Amino acid sequence: MSHRLRLASLLVLLASLCVPASVSVAAPKPKQGTAIVFQRGFDVMYWDSFNGLRRVDRGDEPAISSNGRYVTYQRRGGAGCGRVVVRDLRTNRELPLPGIQTNSCVTDPHLSGDGHYVVFSSDSTVAGDPSAIYLYDTVAKRMLNLPA
Repeated sequence: MSHRLRLASLLVLLASLCVPASVSVAAPKPKQGTAIVFQRGFDVMYWDSFNGLRRVDRGDEPAISSNGRYVTYQRRGGAGCGRVVVRDLRTNRELPLPGIQTNSCVTDPHLSGDGHYVVFSSDSTVAGDPSAIYLYDTVAKRMLNLPA
């Protein structure tokens, strides 16, 4: 093999080693859209940029996880007090939340970004009572203790 041919082969080999793998084959980016949840009358409504508007359920004070998969809201009972509901929007099913009852009215439910945790407040007769704020693990299905 001539000197020039060996040098050209060596340069091609070196060039192929220097190119990162991510440049050689680019994976398609997943579609990203916008999703919002809001209350209209007594209904929790969900809108996303792919599927449009739909009614989720009856409830108050809705909030959505930042990944857009879960929505939480308060569902009022017979005494006018609410209970926390978390719904998976992919499956359109309500997540079971055993042990989340606080024996008082719950309000202001909010989700962590991935829907793993839900935080909410409840009525308390003592001003500044830290037990009036609750944290629930939706995966482990249990209440978590919050330090005072």
